[in-house]
Amino acid sequence: MILEEPGVAAAPAPARVPEYGSDLVVDLLQRLGIEYAAFNPGASFRGLHDSLVNYGGDRHPRTILCTHEEIAVALAHGYAKASGRPMVAALHDVVGLQHACMAIFNAWCDRVPVLLLGGTGPMDSTRRRPWIEWIHTALVQGNHVRDFVKFDDQPANAASVVESILRAYRLMMAEPSGPVYVCLDAALQEDPLPKGVSVPADLQRWIRQSPVQPDPDGLKAAARLLSESRRPLILADTVGRSRQGADALRALAERLHAPVVDLGSRFNFPSAHPLEATERREELLRAADVVFAVDVVDLWGALQASAGQHRPAGFAPSPMAKMVSLSLSDLLVHSWTSDYQRLQPVDVRLVGDSRLALPALLDLLEPRGTADQERTGRGRSARTPTAPFHSAISALRSATRSMATIGCSRTASCADGQDGCGGSSTHTSTPARPAAQGLATASAPAWASDWPTKAVAASRSICSRMGTCSTAAARCTPRRTNGSRCSRSC
Repeated sequence: MILEEPGVAAAPAPARVPEYGSDLVVDLLQRLGIEYAAFNPGASFRGLHDSLVNYGGDRHPRTILCTHEEIAVALAHGYAKASGRPMVAALHDVVGLQHACMAIFNAWCDRVPVLLLGGTGPMDSTRRRPWIEWIHTALVQGNHVRDFVKFDDQPANAASVVESILRAYRLMMAEPSGPVYVCLDAALQEDPLPKGVSVPADLQRWIRQSPVQPDPDGLKAAARLLSESRRPLILADTVGRSRQGADALRALAERLHAPVVDLGSRFNFPSAHPLEATERREELLRAADVVFAVDVVDLWGALQASAGQHRPAGFAPSPMAKMVSLSLSDLLVHSWTSDYQRLQPVDVRLVGDSRLALPALLDLLEPRGTADQERTGRGRSARTPTAPFHSAISALRSATRSMATIGCSRTASCADGQDGCGGSSTHTSTPARPAAQGLATASAPAWASDWPTKAVAASRSICSRMGTCSTAAARCTPRRTNGSRCSRSC
């Protein structure tokens, strides 16, 4: 980085030698592992655009052309959630920044890392083109998004660009993560690179950081409550942002035989797991003696009974229930918007990264005799209702596929006079498939919403009408006649 400092080794000389300030930025992005840069081209970062294509060869980062800045940021938002890695979204001076604001705010609320690089100026007013570069220059540009990014900066020279981007990258990736914005002066991008300015050799010394581990005494208190609980319930919201966190959550739930309500900000828990209990949230909240909230964005809202249409109907858990919260939310709070949600009192508040806290908590759990036995029994009983539910869904899918393939296989070939179709003198009907028979016996559990039951009943009724030439079938109106066979629509 910087001008040859003691103790800061420069990177080995690359095959290509950076010539301009924007070349240096491309080298740094490549070293940070940034794979893509999305943007709607603009004159304020023409230097960066040129370096990405002509100096970097449009590889690492590779450019992605977008037709609007909001699309570029949204693309980076989704990429980070899908891959776990950040990418660049470049924004053209104040107008591109204003276009991008809604998407930046979305990434902020979702706590997703996005590296925003802007262009402005030239800040040296004697170098500006008439009119356009005056109205596109702000003091300072980051003011426009400062309330919903983790960090913004506008370095004044090439020597400070590397440090600014490294600081932005480190803060962006620190949990809770979020978007950051670094604005690059157009002149800084296009001017020749001063001698001695380079990217540091060991970037990990600049960006490496350890995740936050909760207080050991707090972990012990939480483990004690969970070990002694008879009806624990786990609420999970953004645990799934890391594979380690999601795996540890599943291990903890299985150890405690605790149902898990997935609040859906990430994919936190397998939807086919026997302990998945999202549809039973309110019922389980009322029964729980310990509620463990893991990375829950809005804990107060998650504990409310529902009056429909997102209207709370009062505190669902028992007043005697203990509350344990594990979250990093308090480490990233701005006051411009109230995305910190309503304050909820809890018995144990753990501030730390779930990737570390959940395995540590699992190790601290202790056997508690009757509590363990009761949890085990409840866990087994919780698994039972899922069997008929999944059987009903499986049977419904099989019947639907059958109908789609061969018209339910049971559209009858009826004797003349039975259905007005004329033709064959015999009546044949394909026997019902086992899957269709299963529809009559498999029923959705009481805790499930009623749509599977209605769908099963409807499918059973349709297939029974199409499967035989009953009186009801004979009343069907012919829809298409083809020789001796007819397809009927009831």
